[in-house]
Amino acid sequence: MSSIFILLTIAFCTGQCLPVRETVFGKVRGKISTRVPDRQVEEYLGIPYASPPIGHLRFKRPKDPMIWKPSILITTELPPACPQSDVNYVNFHKPGFMSFYEDCLYMNIYVPKVDKVALPVLFFIHGGSNTVGMGAMFDGDILAAHGEIIVITFNYRLNDLGFYADPSNGIKGNNGLMDQVLAMKWVNRNIKYFNGDPSKVTIHGHSAGAMDAALHLLSSLTKGLFRNAIIHSGSPVSPLALSPCVRTSRMSAIPENCRLGTSLVVHNEHQKAINTLLEGGDGYEYYLTNWSLQNNWIVVDGDFLTDSPEYLFTCGQFHADSVLIMMARDEAWPLDMSELEDAVENHSMYNTEEAIESLASEVFPERLEFKEAIKKELKKWKTLDLSRYPDAMVMLSDVIMIAPIMKLADMIFQKKNVYTLSFEYISQNKSGPDWIGVQHGWDLF
Repeated sequence: MSSIFILLTIAFCTGQCLPVRETVFGKVRGKISTRVPDRQVEEYLGIPYASPPIGHLRFKRPKDPMIWKPSILITTELPPACPQSDVNYVNFHKPGFMSFYEDCLYMNIYVPKVDKVALPVLFFIHGGSNTVGMGAMFDGDILAAHGEIIVITFNYRLNDLGFYADPSNGIKGNNGLMDQVLAMKWVNRNIKYFNGDPSKVTIHGHSAGAMDAALHLLSSLTKGLFRNAIIHSGSPVSPLALSPCVRTSRMSAIPENCRLGTSLVVHNEHQKAINTLLEGGDGYEYYLTNWSLQNNWIVVDGDFLTDSPEYLFTCGQFHADSVLIMMARDEAWPLDMSELEDAVENHSMYNTEEAIESLASEVFPERLEFKEAIKKELKKWKTLDLSRYPDAMVMLSDVIMIAPIMKLADMIFQKKNVYTLSFEYISQNKSGPDWIGVQHGWDLF
């Protein structure tokens, strides 16, 4: 008899005990995570924060979602990721995940069941070079349970669909960043219904997400949408972050002919491929057939970004109460040993004097004396074998990550509270030799 009662209770709770929350667009029904003993977390997976960016909304600024009242939206399954050319990054974090669609602008909210009210909110911007990844690569329930905070992850448009810019076709660019802005606005309007405090939002970006998060400090569109920021293993003053037109401006304002911003189209085949999207071709198929094309350039669009980030930071034109800047001790992009050997044998990494000279030109476009000094110092790098690899990783770490991160910290420190943290713990279950060190991404939640 007792077993029948238990079954009836389970059947009843399937429809009645799942958590339901309000939003301005309609109610959502989630589920309960119990992965942390004695600490339940409500999970709402796949809440639409924008209308699907398809059809006439492709390459356009995101729009609010359609209202679904009076229905209750079931939000218990992970949403699809945005189309991308390489699914391996997502599959590394979510093995077997194969749901990629242009209708992808969804967020996931993790709410700890605690007695406290008006909880702080962590708004996480995923990395992946703005070309790959998804918010749900990282489950937020454990962090929410232990930290007693609300954790939010979400998707934004990637690669060409998110960052292609062509003013002649009415495409301003930075649409992936504008997706992030709309997601912040959604949180500002709705997080109170999830026991969150809209005045206690911290944005947290990792890798390319860190570059994006730092740019939100500069944009007037996000003022008042967050209080603090965590810039985690990335910097908008890195040579990898911005379009070539913006990079070359450095400390001075953007040249007038760059102000509206246009993505760099690498070759005619890329432009030909872009035309298939402009003509309404399928976004997922586009990435399957053009997997090698990359376009993640952030441009000065006049809306989200009004000038060179370095110039704006130097002028003190940014907003946040406090900023935490984090990095791993050895930020060089991780390669396993088989990939490393292949890279050296096939000359697919920086292993010639010409490549180093090119890198110096990227980092110091206006300082010829710096480039000459680098060439003189690095004559020993005309060739590279595996014995040189540890030193090469230190060099690339400094150029691409560490130096730009510390430069950003110095600029913010002139006006705001800034804290720095270096993650230096090496796990006993490390994936390579000791000299690999503490790699990019090892310190993620």
